Amino acid sequence: MSLEVTAYLLALKLCYPKNVHMLRGNHESRSMTEHFTFRQECIDKFDEEVYESFMDLFDSLPLAVDVNGDYLCVHGGISPHLNKSTDIDKINRFVEPPLEGLLCDILWSDPADDGKAKKTKYKQNKVRQCSYEFGLDPLKKVLANNSYISLIRAHQVQVDGYKMHRWGGTNAFPVVITVFSAPCYPNHGPNNYGNKGAVILLEQGKMGIKQYRDVDTPYHLPDDLDLFTWSVPYMFDKVKEIIETVNKRAVAVDKVRDKDLSKKDFHQMFDDELHQRFDKKEFMLRKKWKEMRAKIKCWARFCRILHILRENK
Repeated sequence: MSLEVTAYLLALKLCYPKNVHMLRGNHESRSMTEHFTFRQECIDKFDEEVYESFMDLFDSLPLAVDVNGDYLCVHGGISPHLNKSTDIDKINRFVEPPLEGLLCDILWSDPADDGKAKKTKYKQNKVRQCSYEFGLDPLKKVLANNSYISLIRAHQVQVDGYKMHRWGGTNAFPVVITVFSAPCYPNHGPNNYGNKGAVILLEQGKMGIKQYRDVDTPYHLPDDLDLFTWSVPYMFDKVKEIIETVNKRAVAVDKVRDKDLSKKDFHQMFDDELHQRFDKKEFMLRKKWKEMRAKIKCWARFCRILHILRENK
């Protein structure tokens, strides 16, 4: 999960409110966002107030969706407390998910292993350390009570990006479909599963699966710096180099002109000479040049100080 991905999904929802529907998952909670560093990312890039705004948003996300009256979509699975889909409407979802109950199960439960599904009703989910693993009989009851064909859920990484749980037989339509859209979960480093991502396509009543692999991770600046913060010191360095180069050339020219005047009051002679040889307008131009040189030298010293501070931060 990342701030940019979440912001992008929200932008899609704003642009296409009737076409984009977002559901809450187990990661959309304070405990999980802190464990998986989303909280720290928000604070590093913005502040605590932005993070709390995201938490309020996550508390408001729907928990389930009915697709065409045929499919029930949730993040995790079903619950012993779920009989009719209207039971979900009665949940107070504007809270941090508890460790038990219908809200917890919708976000955290998993289907039992395929080989044990026919013999399992509900058993403790030891992998999650909360909620249940559910089997075929309770799932068939929920589907029948609500006239659904299948349960579509996520929550578990799949090597191929999806899994058809055909508990009714190899030729039967799957009563559970797990679809996982994040390839190479949980990251692009050496510890990921190397899995594909997948999405379900429903077109004219027909279901299809689209799989995809990961792409190269976008380049991240060190310490998650934004481009402006990262580039300003670099820009100062380059400006400093330009100013120092200009200043050195000016000093070199001065040394040539002052070769025979090292023991004399150059500034006074310079001013006297200007008064004698140039009119007032040209005198003022020369005076402005001297002021500009002084400003350039001051700026060069400032850039040097900035460079030292950066090296010793």
